[in-house]
Amino acid sequence: MARLQLLAVRSNTDEMAAHQGAFILFGLLAFYSAVVVGEPYRYMPGSVAILAEPARLSNVIGKSVTFKKCKSEDITDVSSVDITPCDSEPCVFKKGSTVNTTVTFTQKKPQDGGKLEVFGMAFGVKVKLPVDQPDICQGHNLECPLKAGKEYEFHLSMVVKGWFPPVPTTVQADVKDKNGKVVMCIQFKAKVQ
Repeated sequence: MARLQLLAVRSNTDEMAAHQGAFILFGLLAFYSAVVVGEPYRYMPGSVAILAEPARLSNVIGKSVTFKKCKSEDITDVSSVDITPCDSEPCVFKKGSTVNTTVTFTQKKPQDGGKLEVFGMAFGVKVKLPVDQPDICQGHNLECPLKAGKEYEFHLSMVVKGWFPPVPTTVQADVKDKNGKVVMCIQFKAKVQ
C-alpha cells in the first residue's frame, strides 16, 4: 500500500513538473516572439496573457512619425502618431510583419463610438485594407463613450499582407461616427517591402 501511495505522489510530482516546464517554455516563446519577431502571443486558452504590448518594450524600435490631418469633422485633436517598428521616415513595413500604431488624441466633443477604416494610397489608387476589428470601442484601448476634454491612446495592430504592393504608400486611417461622418482622419507615409 505504501508503495502505491509513493507511486501516486511521484506521478503527481512528475505531472506538476511537466506543467511547470510547459508554462516556462510558453513564457520564453512569448518573450522571443514579442522581442525578436515583434508579434505577441496574445491569448492561450486557460492562461493569462504574458505579453500583450510589445511596443512598450524598450528594445523594440518605434518612432513618432510625421502625419497630416485630412478632412474630417473637428471633434478630435490628434497630438501624435507612434509606429512600431519604424526607425526612420517613411516607415518601412516588411510583408508578414505586424505594425503597431498608437494615435494619441484629445476628444473635443462626446462620441458614442465609431468605425475604423484604413486605406493604402499609391499612384492615385485608394485601396481599403483589412482591419480585424473596425469597432473603435473593441480591442483598441478606448473606453466608450468618448468624453470631451479627455486624452486617449488608440491602439491598432495590423499584419502587412503579402499582397500589399512594394511601393511608397500613403496610409490613411479614418474613424466614422454612427452617421457615417468622418470624425478623425490622419495620413502618414510608408513603404512596403
